[in-house]
Amino acid sequence: VCTDAAGIEMNIPNIEVVIQNRRSENISLSDLWQRLGRCARSQAICGLALVFLDEKFI
Repeated sequence: VCTDAAGIEMNIPNIEVVIQNRRSENISLSDLWQRLGRCARSQAICGLALVFLDEKFI
């Protein structure tokens, strides 16, 4: 669990999984992409990004 601050400028290389539970109306797709890009910052590992959406966003 983290805040928006963790989605910007943090470079923790060993995070393998990022989960975004629900997408609010206030977050842009570029902000969401930025959050998901926090996983697998090290080229030595593979990462997995999961987004759980409400039906209205599908």
